[in-house]
Amino acid sequence: MRSGGRWWTVPASLGLVGLFAYSAACAVDSEPELSSSDAPRPASCPGFEAVGADEATDLRTGLRWETFLELSLLTHQQASERCAARGARLPTREEVLGLRSAGSTDGCMLPACPFRGDRCATVQCGSAVPGTDAHWGVTFTGGALVMVAAGQPEVSLCVREPLPTATSP
Repeated sequence: MRSGGRWWTVPASLGLVGLFAYSAACAVDSEPELSSSDAPRPASCPGFEAVGADEATDLRTGLRWETFLELSLLTHQQASERCAARGARLPTREEVLGLRSAGSTDGCMLPACPFRGDRCATVQCGSAVPGTDAHWGVTFTGGALVMVAAGQPEVSLCVREPLPTATSP
């Protein structure tokens, strides 16, 4: 599901059937190799509120998402460590699936606003696949839930819990 056209088979025993391929036509946003600080971002996007330069709050869930998908690939362990170092975590599969947008014009199902970078990638999830040493991932070239084998590098996306709401005395 990444460059190079490699293929993944999703086991039928997981309730998902199919063969998925990464589409080179949807590899990266129009500005590859930008760092998160180089890429301009609108102050607000439908359903999201900007938080600083590189995060946005999902107004439906309250989750604070990192908005720039790094072009480097990380294993699940490396991605977990990267998120923890930022005071965040890898998202669950349900959280990532909740980001899918059918209104895409470029074939990527991760919304272009507020997200930037490798938006059509397979994103690592924190959720383990029961009975295996694999973890779930979501490919945004179609928005499918896939199994990511242990040690298989993919793109990471970190999330933070909602900020606590102030209560009136």
